[in-house]
Amino acid sequence: MTLCDECDNEGALRCVGCGSSWYCSKECQKKAWPLHKILCKSVKDFQDRPKAEEPGEKYTRAIYFHSDEGAPRFVWLKTTTKDGEYGHPCLTACPGALAAINEKEAESAEESGMTDMKIRHNHALARRLPYNLFLSYRENFLHDGSTHNMAIDKIIDSHSPHLHAWRGPMIAYGTDAFDDVPFSQDASYSQDLGPSDLRIIAHKLNTYYFKYAVGPTIEDIKEELSSVVGVRINCDGDVEVEGRPRYEPMELPAYRSFFHAATDVSKHIELPIVVQRISGSVRKWGTRANTSSSPYTNTGATFLHIGCKPERKEWGLNFGLAPLEWQDSVCSVVVMRKDKKALLPEHVDALVEYHQRYLMAFFQHESETTYGGTEDEVQQGKARIMNEITKDKFEKYYVAWKSRQTDEVKRQQISPYDV
Repeated sequence: MTLCDECDNEGALRCVGCGSSWYCSKECQKKAWPLHKILCKSVKDFQDRPKAEEPGEKYTRAIYFHSDEGAPRFVWLKTTTKDGEYGHPCLTACPGALAAINEKEAESAEESGMTDMKIRHNHALARRLPYNLFLSYRENFLHDGSTHNMAIDKIIDSHSPHLHAWRGPMIAYGTDAFDDVPFSQDASYSQDLGPSDLRIIAHKLNTYYFKYAVGPTIEDIKEELSSVVGVRINCDGDVEVEGRPRYEPMELPAYRSFFHAATDVSKHIELPIVVQRISGSVRKWGTRANTSSSPYTNTGATFLHIGCKPERKEWGLNFGLAPLEWQDSVCSVVVMRKDKKALLPEHVDALVEYHQRYLMAFFQHESETTYGGTEDEVQQGKARIMNEITKDKFEKYYVAWKSRQTDEVKRQQISPYDV
């Protein structure tokens, strides 16, 4: 049975672009597209394999990450298979000029020293690969003049805390799974890679310094490396120009939710959320024509960052206002729960409204009432506001919010506390 490239269901839909990837549904295909599209259309250009010139030689379709290029691409990688120790066939990759970092090396007949990083599991889906995937990189890339690899930047998650600063060229290639040759841990033949392998490579690079590098089983790491269902809050530009919904569901790696502080209000209502900017969103709208009056504006993201630290004596950014970095050029963001439970668009919609329409009325009233008052009066005003920032108050607000909705799906949506 052919499995879906994105989940453990049977793959019923074949990608018409590359013909090599399978999906169980349009939803999984859409989820895979951001990475899949990088190599999808170029598969057709890598069907006619170059002819071998020597016995045991073969050209296999590999994925090449060139330091000075903006994205990975397919290449033909030469490999040779010869009889190794005890008569077992042994595969050797011959990157040649692909491993070079300058013209002198590219023209030289000498092979650059390369190190292979082996991937035997698809950790993103917690399943064993039917083949081995190797990432080959220069042995001394930190000291040999190699430059930062921009092609790798195309596929990694820049928010991951487990990244390594890769330099120089990197080549990904596939081999047999070792089980084909009993009692041998050496590859005996190479096999072509496809667009779906890019996701496996990306996950390995995103979690390079994660603890599974020291040997836990797949089950040990499955929960921490699983996906988290979050919500993208789109900025005005994405909504008005590109027609995206204001609140859009999306999945992200679970590790992204651990290394950011929860917003102030969310801690008090016992629904701790983290908000992160979408990488490249500000840059995108900065380079496009002025097709929206305020493309950078994201009112929802701003209000989710209302300061809520009543222990501070003064009114200001720590109480009743969002920090300055969340007031200007916010653009699109993603919202996740730190407990890794699912967060739905309806939850975020109601949460934003709770901040913007409900809490802000109390903040404004108390600041106007107690402005110029004594320290005791100011603290009493803050205490009255804090009485409105509780789990019980938001639960009641969510019920009332649902009752005002005309969409039956929204009216029936589960409470965020019952997920």
